[in-house]
Amino acid sequence: MSQIIKNEGVAGLYKGLVPLWSRQIPYTMMKFWAFERTVQALYAHVIPKPKVRLRQSHITAVVFCRKLTCFGGCAERVLQA
Repeated sequence: MSQIIKNEGVAGLYKGLVPLWSRQIPYTMMKFWAFERTVQALYAHVIPKPKVRLRQSHITAVVFCRKLTCFGGCAERVLQA
């Protein structure tokens, strides 16, 4: 770290933030969007009961399914962009 500060100054410690954020922010936005859309679809088409009447095990299963479908889908969409 001291070499970076010596050679590039304090700004050298932060030069990787823009590439990191330009990759991470779209991925995170897409992930949250996909999570919400997946939950809406599951509750609308798969699970006949309202969420307030479900047991905790059913809600946990929905969360698990949405994570399975969203993580792969989000990574794939961001990589294609």
